[in-house]
Amino acid sequence: MILVLGGFLQLMFILLNTTTWVWAPELYPTRVRAFGTGASVAVALVAASLIPLLAGVIVDATGAVGMFVMVGVM
Repeated sequence: MILVLGGFLQLMFILLNTTTWVWAPELYPTRVRAFGTGASVAVALVAASLIPLLAGVIVDATGAVGMFVMVGVM
């Protein structure tokens, strides 16, 4: 059941992502799209570098329960 649900969610993600990339160029000018892409990549890079540190602190402080709570919140 988990594999079926995971596959379904992955399919929905692929469809949403494809729709976003096809539809956005029709809605926004190039300058706005470039700024939005750059800003989102910058935020993703900062988050990708901070989350492992934050996860280590949470696991040390609260154990496995804290990690499950953090994943649930995300």
